[in-house]
Amino acid sequence: MAVRLDHPVWRVLRERRARGDRADGYKVGLAVQGGGMRGVLSGAMLTALEDLGFRDVFDGVYGASSGALNAAYFLAGGSWRNLAAYYDDLTSPAFLSVRRWRAGIMDLDYALGEVLCRRKPLDFAAVLGSPTPLHVAITRLDPPGTELRSGFGDATELVAALRASAWLPVVSRGVADCAGPAIDGAMLTIHPYRLAAGDDCTHVLSLSSRRPGPVPGPYAPVELAVTAALAALDRRLVGPRCRAVRQYQRDRARLAGPPLAPNERVAALPDPPAGRTAGRAGAPEVLDVLPPRGVASFERSAGALLVAARQAYEEAYRVLSGYRGEGFATVPRFVPVAAERGEAADAEAGEGRSGGAAREAS
Repeated sequence: MAVRLDHPVWRVLRERRARGDRADGYKVGLAVQGGGMRGVLSGAMLTALEDLGFRDVFDGVYGASSGALNAAYFLAGGSWRNLAAYYDDLTSPAFLSVRRWRAGIMDLDYALGEVLCRRKPLDFAAVLGSPTPLHVAITRLDPPGTELRSGFGDATELVAALRASAWLPVVSRGVADCAGPAIDGAMLTIHPYRLAAGDDCTHVLSLSSRRPGPVPGPYAPVELAVTAALAALDRRLVGPRCRAVRQYQRDRARLAGPPLAPNERVAALPDPPAGRTAGRAGAPEVLDVLPPRGVASFERSAGALLVAARQAYEEAYRVLSGYRGEGFATVPRFVPVAAERGEAADAEAGEGRSGGAAREAS
């Protein structure tokens, strides 16, 4: 993916990193797409952001489902250790198993209890105290709509939002409780760049987890399964879901194109999430990073996940460092972890913490 070195988003990110502040009058959002195990791709891109020194340049981070989990880990730091949850922990039958089809084949108690709190423990204090707010999308049923949750008072509130945001009706029974019934935050707003745009961001770095190519329409088999699951919860969700799928098809074409001219931005401005009002005159500048290789939403092969993550890291590094040379490769980074406490014993110190690709390219 070749990116113009004068792309407005790329330029603002590098200027903020160089200055060490965000005092430029812009509102810069980071949109992290999830999608079950496809989250390993956006998670790998976030490790590239951290390795390149871009963790503190954003005014807000937005995501749903595994994208929201990735975003929380990113704000806490130590992305390489946490990325391993996908190929070390979430490939286990304890998380995904068709044998539990009656109760729901995905066990979020395992993901959010065992993994999030013990195996790859999230530093809740770091997330709650971060100067960059985390915005977690959930879907409300009555009335149907996308809601952004932020300003969490404690870890319990944050976990409730993350649980609801990942509550995919196709593989989880019933609904989650997040100050009321809620389900997966990507049901009615599929791409999170819309969350950032609806929250008045002027610039958005978008990390997509779906590879380039055709997007299934509302009558594709996978979408019919989603629609049936939503109809079983509340038939009022079906129409908004079909509209969201068609909108996502348009979004993919929009994100793949060049930056919009000023006179095109008003027509492209997304509707704000529920409870928010639009305050700008046009759509934001958006830079979208696409993974060169895709994975299935319920991928169980650790090897396939690791290969795809490696390639996604390389793509994000190329785009955000401006590296244009040949012979580019990335190797995984190993981080010792004390199993009894889940604490990283990172042996690498200071500026020598390269995630794989050569830092001098930045």
